[in-house]
Parts: sequence; C-alpha cells; structure tokens
Amino acid sequence: MAAVARAPTRGPDGARSSGAHRLDDAARENEGWLDELNRTLTSVSSRTHSVRLYEAMGRRSGVDLRPYLFGVLSRVQDLQPVRVSDVAQELDYERSTVSRHVAELASLGCLERFADPRDGRVVMLRLTKKGERVINQVWQSWLELLEEITDGWSRRDREAFLRLMTRFDDSFSRLVAAL
Repeated sequence: MAAVARAPTRGPDGARSSGAHRLDDAARENEGWLDELNRTLTSVSSRTHSVRLYEAMGRRSGVDLRPYLFGVLSRVQDLQPVRVSDVAQELDYERSTVSRHVAELASLGCLERFADPRDGRVVMLRLTKKGERVINQVWQSWLELLEEITDGWSRRDREAFLRLMTRFDDSFSRLVAAL
C-alpha cells in the first residue's frame, strides 16, 4: 500500500490547496500530468473569455459592440425563443446582470423582447435580423481565429485534438451536470 501525504496542488483558479496524494512514482507522474492539464485548461479558459479576444473579434468583424454582450447574444441565438432566466442559468450569471445586458442589446436593436404566448407575464427573447447579423459576423471572426491558431497543424492532429476535446467535454459536462 502506498503512503499518503498532504501536499499542495493547484485548484481551478490556480491557487494552491492541500489534498491527499500518493507518494509512489505513478502517483507523482499522474499529479504532474494533472497539474499541467489544469494549467493548460486555466490558460485556455482565461484567453477564450478575455475582453481582449472579444474586442479583437469585434474589430475583425466590423461589429461595434461591448465585448461582454457577445456571450448573451450567442446564448440567445442557441436557445431562442428563450427567457432571461434561462440565459442567466446557461451562462451561470446572475439574472440581474443578464437583464442589464438584454436591455442594452434591445436598445441597440439586436434583441427583441416579447410576451410568452403561453403566459403573458413571462418575457421571451429572440434575436432581431441585426442581432443575427452581428453574432454571425463575430462567429465568423472566431472561426477565422481558430483557423489561424491551428494553421500548420496536420489534418490528423486537428482530428485527434477535436476527438480528445470532445471526449473531455462530454466527461466534464456529465460531471458538472451531476453537481
């Protein structure tokens, strides 16, 4: 039986925390791999959600919109017609924050608010033609950035990366859904 000790590791936010760890070689190797995986995921996540990236996609696509609004537009596009509370839940944001973003997007002509035909008290959202155009332009810029990032990768590397990312996403989604 391997000895167990409490050793510092890094959590999802990069902060050090203590946990039980095996001291054998296999455990140290696994811990090193997990530390590297965590570092890489944290790095990718922070970059894919950075204001700098969203600003660049807006510039590339010719869209003059506050970067934090792109995520709301994207979720509405995927879920429409949708309630504000459902968008907030999908984004894991406070409802009041999403409501402010929705108000801004509606004033810019990107979102339409309307009463739910089944319950007139409920406000539903859908993209306007302008909102569709805006999110599609930004989406195209994102795809162009992904193409730049993977430029020079072989088809085999791209397929392997996608296969493994999809597998990771499936496992991660199941775990989060069970929380």
